[in-house]
Amino acid sequence: ALGVQRGVVLAIATSIVMAILLWPAPQVLTLLGQPADVAPDAGAFVRWSIPGVFPFFLFALSRQALQAHGSVAPVLWAAVVGNVVNVLANLVLVFGMFGVPALGVVGSAISTTIARWVMFGAILLFARQRLRRLVRPWFPEALAAVTGIELGSVEELAPERVVRGFGWLVLGASVLGTLV
Repeated sequence: ALGVQRGVVLAIATSIVMAILLWPAPQVLTLLGQPADVAPDAGAFVRWSIPGVFPFFLFALSRQALQAHGSVAPVLWAAVVGNVVNVLANLVLVFGMFGVPALGVVGSAISTTIARWVMFGAILLFARQRLRRLVRPWFPEALAAVTGIELGSVEELAPERVVRGFGWLVLGASVLGTLV
């Protein structure tokens, strides 16, 4: 259970970092010499895909945890539901149907993001009992996966421990700030 909980903490932290790194995609693609007619669409696709990063990581974590416990049926059904939603959403959002305007590349990114959230929701629904055992009760040690802080009680959340634990994050943010 502690491993899955640490995975949740890492999924949250990694999603935040990925969102920050993916946001400047249009400018980065232009700087890398991508054609002027391609870079804006590709950048828009990446930006509209950012909200799907978090559920993608959580689905992958849930999938691996369930497979490690010998439970593959919920994973299969969640993937089937997600793919059906993705196909239908692509038809509506990419090509425009039912009064929805055709959004093209952006519509594809939105439908993929929706499908990722649906897949994560489906795996939670189909495997709720199995997954509940892996995240309840919540262990404070799960935070150590990202922060390096082992908490046994709230009193241990002293400011100097938090600063030391999040030092890598502050360093990364400052380096990223100088690059942007």
